[in-house]
Amino acid sequence: MRQGVVAVSKATAESSYVLALVDGEPLPERDGEVGPGGCTANIQSGWYRLSGDEWQSFDSVTTTCSRIDRPALASRRRSGTIKHAGDTLVFGEYDRRLRAYVVTDRGLRRGDTLRTGGLLFDGPPRVYLRREIPSE
Repeated sequence: MRQGVVAVSKATAESSYVLALVDGEPLPERDGEVGPGGCTANIQSGWYRLSGDEWQSFDSVTTTCSRIDRPALASRRRSGTIKHAGDTLVFGEYDRRLRAYVVTDRGLRRGDTLRTGGLLFDGPPRVYLRREIPSE
């Protein structure tokens, strides 16, 4: 095996992490990200599921727009592959528009904690705690 490459067995146990903090604040997110049209997206909950060299994530998001009198859901589920380097993880997924695999996030897994975003990658820092996630 070449130095720097970590082999991951497909039989690796699945680990599930539930989103606990976004930018240092507990959920649901109070001050969300403002996007086009004055819409504000607030994260209500989220999770990561890691299994071998694959990942899935889900964010439950409520979007409130100034032009609409009620909130709309804009939840998002994603999946892709993981590259491992010790406790550092690089999450990638296939971008159909670019027709290429792209890095979507980076993470640091220590004990029962998974940290993403912030100084590791774009977006606010997120803290996930290891928990069981019901299967769908």
